[in-house]
Amino acid sequence: MELHTQRYREGFDESLFRTVESEVLLHVFKCTSDDPIKREMYLSQDRPHAILEAIKSTARQIVKTPGYRAENGVNRLIITTVAEDLPMSTIGAITTFLGGFAAQECAIAQDYQNAMRIFHNLKEMEQGMLDAVRCASTLHGSQGQMIYECLTAAQYLLFTVQAVLQDDSRYGSEKFTAATTHVKWAQTSANAYCPDVFTDKPESV
Repeated sequence: MELHTQRYREGFDESLFRTVESEVLLHVFKCTSDDPIKREMYLSQDRPHAILEAIKSTARQIVKTPGYRAENGVNRLIITTVAEDLPMSTIGAITTFLGGFAAQECAIAQDYQNAMRIFHNLKEMEQGMLDAVRCASTLHGSQGQMIYECLTAAQYLLFTVQAVLQDDSRYGSEKFTAATTHVKWAQTSANAYCPDVFTDKPESV
């Protein structure tokens, strides 16, 4: 038996995984079941199966490289979590389960949980940011233009972070480029609004 396989089996806590399964059942089917036959029937369907396989893939990654995130396992789990819009209770259960595969504090499990906290917080900010940009678009003068450009840049940076969290570098690059463009336009507006304060000054030697 390979060492990684042995470590995976040793770290696999059946009780914690059953908690994860129950969370997944509740999320997908809005119910749980103690009947092993019904439970297996539900969990074998495409959506719950894909979620659980992404979790197991991340667990295998932890066993192989516990200190590193730059592998497919956790990115796949983050993408699956976002696509399924899993609640924080499920994310917490997954994090606890994954933590059992590392001898010390598991960086990968913590990265997963914190990444999902960031994503949830950003989702809550989206509508407020959109409303702020819309309001700012009605402001007049260089001051109003600066406010609009700053808020639009912030909105694109929010999209950038969401894309990077999901390992979508192409979309993230597109939104980051848009953000930097609006920052430049904000600088132009700032120079017109209050040149004595916002104009770039040479650094002192």
